[in-house]
Amino acid sequence: MPTDIIMPQMGESIVEGTITKWLKKPGDKVQRDEPLFEISTDKVDAEIPAPASGVLHEIKVTEGTTVGVNTVVGTIAVDGEAAPKPAPAPAKAAPAAPPQESIAVPPPVAAASPSRSSQAPAPPPLPAPAASAQDEEEEARSSPLVRKIAREHGVSLSQIAGTGLGGRITKQDIMQFIENQGSTQPVSTTPSPAQPAAAAPAPRPATPAPYPGDLVPMSNMRKLIAKHMIESRRTSAHVHCMYEVDFTRIVNLRSKLKSGFEQRHGARLTFMPFFVRAAVIALQQWPIINANIEGENIRYHRHINMGIAVALDWGLIVPVLKNAGDLNFLGLQRGITDLG
Repeated sequence: MPTDIIMPQMGESIVEGTITKWLKKPGDKVQRDEPLFEISTDKVDAEIPAPASGVLHEIKVTEGTTVGVNTVVGTIAVDGEAAPKPAPAPAKAAPAAPPQESIAVPPPVAAASPSRSSQAPAPPPLPAPAASAQDEEEEARSSPLVRKIAREHGVSLSQIAGTGLGGRITKQDIMQFIENQGSTQPVSTTPSPAQPAAAAPAPRPATPAPYPGDLVPMSNMRKLIAKHMIESRRTSAHVHCMYEVDFTRIVNLRSKLKSGFEQRHGARLTFMPFFVRAAVIALQQWPIINANIEGENIRYHRHINMGIAVALDWGLIVPVLKNAGDLNFLGLQRGITDLG
């Protein structure tokens, strides 16, 4: 019986993923833990390994499709089973050959041929993207999301110096390159024949590309982050403690209750309210910790407010869940979901 290939959950808050590329086609042999397909989510791009050895039997979800976690995206016939070889969905259409005279395709107006006596030489065809060593190198040092952004903006990854591990090009690298390119190059209203018009990048905070010696103004978000970090250092005593906790019972409890919890309350059950509830109980038992410095005085707070970190593409914010000590478990989950 074929083994199911499922869309994995790449993080607690990740509920869906997009298949960006299948690395195998139906009929190909695969080894367990061999990279099988690539996915892109809100927070991570990753290669997903094969769950078993055998032959890729069927691709159920094609490239570019977004599905929920735990969705079956394909199947593997284990070793010894015969696997039919259906025609896979084309990953990327190969460059079409120039239309022959026998094919009735209306040519563009600009390419209409005059009479034979006055026929001008045809312009040279656009070079087809060859699968060269350079392409393979760019693919190795970038994620599917980065390559997608590069295609959408007509950017060659060979122009970008990666800051990731081993020179890998990150999303921040390519977005910074696009923003810098847009601020330094004039926008051409008439694209040349050899370079098709690229879609305009989505609006983002304009941030100059930093270079050694440059003085770059901070965005409002970074100003607030810096201000709050300094205030936190000045008004709160920072202590770091680490304890190893067996979370098995909580994991099992959440797995057992999360489906019914969402049906009854209309909110997904995550791990975060367990952490927040534990912190609330600790502060209720030791209220002296819930304090900050005001000048030469100490302010002890009656209410418990919890900061919940939320990552954005261009920064980190920490919205505050007010009066967390007055909320039950459901109230904590709903409040955290609203903040997220």
